[in-house]
Amino acid sequence: MSLDKIFGLYTVGFLVVTVLIGLAEKFLGLSNQWIGWIYMALSLAIYVFIGILTRTSNPDQYYVAGRGVPSIYNGMATGSDWMSAASFISMAGLISTLGFFGLGYVMGWTGGYLLLAVFLGPYLRQFGAYTIPDFLAARYGGNAARIVGVVGAIICSFMYLIAQVTGVGLIVARFIGIDYNYGVYLGLAGVLFCSVLGGMRSVTWTQVAQYIILIISYLVPVVYMSYTLFTIPIPELMYGKLLQQNNATELRLTADPKEKETRALWKKDADELTVKLKDPGLSETDRTKFTAQRATALAQARPLAPSETGKFGNTLTVPTGYGMWNFLALTFCLMVGTAGLPHILTRYYTTPSVKQARTSVAWSLFFIFLLYFTAPAYAAFARFAVFTRLVGSKISELPG
Repeated sequence: MSLDKIFGLYTVGFLVVTVLIGLAEKFLGLSNQWIGWIYMALSLAIYVFIGILTRTSNPDQYYVAGRGVPSIYNGMATGSDWMSAASFISMAGLISTLGFFGLGYVMGWTGGYLLLAVFLGPYLRQFGAYTIPDFLAARYGGNAARIVGVVGAIICSFMYLIAQVTGVGLIVARFIGIDYNYGVYLGLAGVLFCSVLGGMRSVTWTQVAQYIILIISYLVPVVYMSYTLFTIPIPELMYGKLLQQNNATELRLTADPKEKETRALWKKDADELTVKLKDPGLSETDRTKFTAQRATALAQARPLAPSETGKFGNTLTVPTGYGMWNFLALTFCLMVGTAGLPHILTRYYTTPSVKQARTSVAWSLFFIFLLYFTAPAYAAFARFAVFTRLVGSKISELPG
């Protein structure tokens, strides 16, 4: 059976299971916790099955998937790599919270990938090594360059994995209800099982399967919200209207007497904490705690930008405390850092040829585009949902 048929059936199967779970939730009262358990069990079962099916001891298969991954599937695997915990969980929230400044993450990560894909990826494939340190050793000569590459790869991977493992723990703890630490161990166990058995071969096909789940899970809710509000299922084209509504709502809420009263209470708390911090006998522990509480109180007491300027744009301008130079510096650092991510660079070793590597760049850009072009829309629709469904509700009515 061809790869297209295999993953076509896999996609249909995922959609069928999702529909059945939705029906069970609606008519049988299936709880969110049980839904989380079902999805996690099925996902782990699929990934373990792929790991067993693709296990190998051949070095070429283990390190570079036999250099036989078609460009479209390599692009999907790269897109799955890119849709990490940082992108999948945090991107829309960052843009919703930080507004214009949050777009620095989108621009930085996307720009970094372009640097990597255009100036590094195809040439690494042409070189034909297994790892980045191998390339550095051959390019600059001696083991010194190889050691620098190894140390750099370990440091980058370790720092990157901290965010990913944290995301795994948060997702498992939130949707299944088990302890955060156990969620981390469970996620790591699944990853290690797949990667140890088949190396890059297992990881590649696992990532393709992951991408299908991730992109469907990411697009369907926001497409549904767009259709519900505007009868047009293209959120990327409709969220501009929603930004205007959100900004108008922010203006109204900021001027609300109850909102002003709440900010005054936060200001009072900040003033009281300021007095406490002046106590010379305050312990270092209490000083640290009160300083953090005061910063939170001051942030809550500060009015939103629209109330001060009378202009739309709280979600389109740089928030207070974030200058344009900070925005540009963040974008530049993310571009440079992203261009050196080891797990993305090694993806270009897995294609059959340099031409296929370049084609996979185009595919991966398309698959990543689906995520990043939708993230601002998600931010706008999520903010609208907060304003219409949460603001003004009683604490007892809020979701747990």
